[in-house]
Amino acid sequence: MIKILFVTTHNYRIIIIIMTKVDLNRTQQEAKAFITIPFAHSLRYEYIGEGGRGLSAGEQIFLIDDVAVPHFHHPLTLHGTKTKKSRPRVQLTEEHSKMLDLYVINERSRESTTIVFPNGRVNYVFIARKNSQCRSLRRLHGHMEAISSELDRFLSRLNKRCLCKDDLGGGRYIVSGFGTMGKNVAKNIRPPNQPALRQSLKFAEHMELSKIVGGILSHIADCFRIHCSEVLTKNQFLLTLLKSMAWPPLQFQGELNQWMSSQYIIRRWGSRTKDDWPGEKSVVALHTDRGDIDSYNFNCYTSGGGIRNKGGPVANSDLAVFQNSTGGAGYRVKTCIEDTVVVVVMNSHNQLHGCIKNEDNIVEESQTWTTRIIPYIPTGVYQWKIRHPDGVPFMDIP
Repeated sequence: MIKILFVTTHNYRIIIIIMTKVDLNRTQQEAKAFITIPFAHSLRYEYIGEGGRGLSAGEQIFLIDDVAVPHFHHPLTLHGTKTKKSRPRVQLTEEHSKMLDLYVINERSRESTTIVFPNGRVNYVFIARKNSQCRSLRRLHGHMEAISSELDRFLSRLNKRCLCKDDLGGGRYIVSGFGTMGKNVAKNIRPPNQPALRQSLKFAEHMELSKIVGGILSHIADCFRIHCSEVLTKNQFLLTLLKSMAWPPLQFQGELNQWMSSQYIIRRWGSRTKDDWPGEKSVVALHTDRGDIDSYNFNCYTSGGGIRNKGGPVANSDLAVFQNSTGGAGYRVKTCIEDTVVVVVMNSHNQLHGCIKNEDNIVEESQTWTTRIIPYIPTGVYQWKIRHPDGVPFMDIP
C-alpha cells in the first residue's frame, strides 16, 4: 500500500514524499524520499577519447550548462606516480557545486532516499542512525559502532608500505582482495592472469581486516533486502557465478546476508590521521571506475574523532554523483555526519563521481577523520572466472 503524503518542488526538482506499508519484519512505518532530478543544470566532462584513450589535460572538455568554466586537475592524477603514467582528472570544487545547484542529501534528509535520473537510472542513499525507524538501518549503525574502535586500531597499525597512490582518482587507500595485475609473475608460479590475493597486505592482515569488513557488508546487504531488493537480487546472481572469488570470504559474512565483491578499498583522511595516513592530496577527483564490472555497487562512509568522539564533518569529503560517465544531472551527499553511517548505491563503472573540494578547511577545527569502504568486482577477475568456471584464485602471500 502506498499513500502519497504530499508533492512539492525545490528549484525545479519534483520531490514526492510517500508513506509505505512495511513488511512484518519491521516494527514501524517509515517515510522515504523519492527525488527526480531534471536537467536544470548539467555537467559535461570528457576525459576519454576514441578507443578508450585517456585525454591529456589540455584536450579535455569541462563544461557547466555548455559553458567552459575555470577548473584544475588533481595533482596526483596530473603528474602520476613513479610507476604509472598520469591520467589527468578534474577536481570538483565548491564553486562548481554551486553552479550546478546540486541537490544535497545530509543529516536533515530521510533515512532512505531514492534518486531517479532523467535517463531512468536509479541510485539510493541510506542514512543509518541510532534511532532509525528501519530496524536494519539501526542494526547497521549498532554494528558499526561496535567495531569502529577495532577497525581504527587496525588501520592505524598499518604503515605507509600498505598505502596505494591512486593516479586515477587521486588520494591514497589500502586494497584487499583478488586482482589480475600480476602479469610479471613467472609462469611456473601461476598463470599471469589468474586472480591472486593482492600483495599490498600480508595474508594475516588481509584476513584480519576482512573479518571486520565482512560483517559490515552483511549488515548493508540486509538493508538492501528491505529498501532496494533489486540491487541485492542482481548481486546474488553474481554470487552464484563468482562464489570462489568472493572477498571478504563468505564465512565472514552472515549466512542470510552476503554481498558479492572480489576486492575492496578503504580510504581514510582527516587531521587526526596525518601521521599514519598523510592527508595531502587525499581528496578524490572526478572519475569513473572503468576497471570494475558494470553493475550496482556501494560506498560506505563513517567518521571518527570530534568533540564527542562520534565523528562529524571532514573537509573535502562530500560526494558528488552524476547520471552518466560524462556527467549530466547530479546530486551531492554529505558523507561525514556525526554518529551516522552513510551508504551510497550507484554504478561507479558508468557514473561520474568524486569529492568536492571545500573552500574552507574545516578539518583542523573539528579534529575528525573519514573512513570509507568501497567493495567492487574487478573486470579482470570476472572475465577470468567466466572463462574458468571451476577455477580458484591463488592465495600465495607469505
